[in-house]
Amino acid sequence: MLQCTIEGISHRGEGVARPDGVVTFIPNAIPGEKVSLDIIEKSRRFQRARLIEVLEPSPHRVEPPCPYYFACGGCSYQHITYAAELDFKRQVVSDNLKHIGGINGEVNPVKGMPSPWRYRNKVTLHLQNIRGENSLGYYHPQSHRPIAIDRCLLISPAMENVLQELRVVLKKVEALQGQVIIRQDALNNLLVLIQTRYLNRESQIQISNSISAANLLWQDEKVKLHTIKGNPWLEERIGELKYRLSPLAFFQVNRRQCQVLYDEVKTMAHLDPSMRVLDAYCGTGTISLYLAREADSVLGVEAFAPAVEDARINAGLNNINNCRFQAAPCEVLLPQLDQNFDLVVIDPPRAGCMPQVLDALIHKAPPSLIYVSCNPATLARDLKILTANGYNISSVQPIDMFPRTHHVETVVLMSRVKD
Repeated sequence: MLQCTIEGISHRGEGVARPDGVVTFIPNAIPGEKVSLDIIEKSRRFQRARLIEVLEPSPHRVEPPCPYYFACGGCSYQHITYAAELDFKRQVVSDNLKHIGGINGEVNPVKGMPSPWRYRNKVTLHLQNIRGENSLGYYHPQSHRPIAIDRCLLISPAMENVLQELRVVLKKVEALQGQVIIRQDALNNLLVLIQTRYLNRESQIQISNSISAANLLWQDEKVKLHTIKGNPWLEERIGELKYRLSPLAFFQVNRRQCQVLYDEVKTMAHLDPSMRVLDAYCGTGTISLYLAREADSVLGVEAFAPAVEDARINAGLNNINNCRFQAAPCEVLLPQLDQNFDLVVIDPPRAGCMPQVLDALIHKAPPSLIYVSCNPATLARDLKILTANGYNISSVQPIDMFPRTHHVETVVLMSRVKD
């Protein structure tokens, strides 16, 4: 057993110490605390430890309200005050920009929520048959060991009620393996999607009759969707705009902070009626449509064809006719585009931009870039390339889309350096 003082915090929300000069990650430890720990894993560059006892607690330490917190891999910051969580997330963004991107500029304070609970409109649960009984829940931290749950403080009471109904009825049906997705839209409609190899008709009826969700779907081993009851879509709203979503379409899980995020993008964009905008990785067209009414035209590019179909429907729902959407990977289409844009918005997945996308942006040299990222590490990697090829960073604004977890969204405004 070792004793040490926690010096910092990792991008996963773990405490960081250096006993005997070795970088050590300790879950549930807070910077400034003196702790005792056991080393549980060693590698050439770092080691991981289990927290045994907090000898000198941080003033930011609180009792986690969730009974599953220390066994569940979903949250990282329930043992810390929300104000301190926001400060730590700002530091994580700043550290990544500095150490990975070589960028030392100012990072604005994180825009948080009035309350960090009950914000998720979507949850994915793991469905496993353990010793002959179907179990529904999350995973233990950094593992694929299941932990069955009957509540979650990040989802709405209505979603939690459906979770509890599913736990009961799934014990009465055939053995199942896969995932269950629960979604709640802006009109409070609930949708359940069961992803499993097979679901017999008797089980479909039993589940349908046992849950309060109005919409129930099953996706089989061939990825075909079957509507058991209700509709195979939901409706979301951001500001004055409404969006129709297919069951698997991406949409921000935090509706309230999504408005904050999109307002930040619009403010950074400095739109005028002459501007031509490219929205790369556009998904269901949420950002495209949010900007379209103040721009000349918007082109949205997205690889997932069902999301593009949703985007086109969403443009019609909102009577917006200056948006076009193309279904193609950004790394394929962007190098082929022959038109110029005044503003490019990029909102890639956690892996960041493919090299072909960055090369295309550098070649086309739009005057302004807005990079929306959910991963500070890949954001820093990509910004390093862009700043080395003619772009300056004007603003870095983190937004807390995922309170109580280690994830943080960041919006970066970049301007082309004039020759």
